[in-house]
Amino acid sequence: MWIWINENSAGLNVLLSVGTMIVWIAYFQILFSSYTRQRRTKILINRGVGDGVESRCLISNMGAEPLYIISVFAVLSDGKEQLEAAVTDKDSTEVEDVETVREGTSQGPLMSGEFKDIGRFSELMARCARANQREAQVIGGCFDSLAIVVVGAYGAEDRAVGAKRSFTLHRDGESTVLVPKSVSTLQLRSRRDRKAAEMYLQNQLRNGRQPLSGRDRQDSRSHRSRCDANW
Repeated sequence: MWIWINENSAGLNVLLSVGTMIVWIAYFQILFSSYTRQRRTKILINRGVGDGVESRCLISNMGAEPLYIISVFAVLSDGKEQLEAAVTDKDSTEVEDVETVREGTSQGPLMSGEFKDIGRFSELMARCARANQREAQVIGGCFDSLAIVVVGAYGAEDRAVGAKRSFTLHRDGESTVLVPKSVSTLQLRSRRDRKAAEMYLQNQLRNGRQPLSGRDRQDSRSHRSRCDANW
């Protein structure tokens, strides 16, 4: 046996080197996967204290690093038309009850494992409708779906990150129940999703800077349609 090993030592050394290289590659892959998993964002959007429109909208940061919530968007749809608006801050009809900055905005940092209550779903819907001068339609129950989009900054990431959760508005007599369309929250991690999130933020800043002209409104709708196509 020793004679055979001595005669084939060159080939055995090659096989041993290849085996060692495979082991190191596998080990590196495990380390890299663990690192990317820790760096990955995980934002949850869920209901709390009930399942109707009066339940609370909760945003949780389940990533390993802090998350700063930059903006929250609400999207109402009736199957034919879609209303969108930033609902991050309380509007002029709600500020009378605000005593601190934290009570007036959903912006702010979330440490790993923390959650933030950003208000009742009914309040977010009404805020979105008022921004579009369509509050009567929300009161009349004209919409059948609601989506909440959260855009934020994660750790040392340069580009925006986000998450989206969609709900069906199911009317049961005089009450309206929020039924999630998916089991989990859609994570907006890809480069295309992040670009769409940044387009939403740019559009928000543009709309908030000055009253929109007719051309600006058309450009704004074009921006939103491109974002929706990406998401």
